[in-house]
Amino acid sequence: MLNTLEPRTQFINSQSIHIANKWIESWNSNNLLNYIDLYCDNLIFTTYIGPQVIANDNHGLQGKDELMSFWRFNKSRFPNLRFELKKSVLENNNIAIYFSGNQPCIPNGIAKLTFSDNHLIEKLEMHELGS
Repeated sequence: MLNTLEPRTQFINSQSIHIANKWIESWNSNNLLNYIDLYCDNLIFTTYIGPQVIANDNHGLQGKDELMSFWRFNKSRFPNLRFELKKSVLENNNIAIYFSGNQPCIPNGIAKLTFSDNHLIEKLEMHELGS
């Protein structure tokens, strides 16, 4: 039984690396439409990295339009912002992406992506990890 499960696990783990790379690369490409296409229309985004950038008590946004506005604003403030993938970890239908940013305002962090049944990101949580 273990032998039949092992190749599937390896396949899923390799897919998580592919998805993590796609998430990072789509951001770094400066093409926000490609980045936004990774998400469900009704996504939920929560961040605790620079909480002052979202002016509400729950540190979150909902929907593609709000996420697009948020990232357009941040791209205008930090046009050279790039993320570097450190590692990705798969757990159930979640992928944790450990990353670093190339700007002092974006420290090492983790992005937890939760996927819908149609393989789009339905929930994104970002947290600062410190140096």
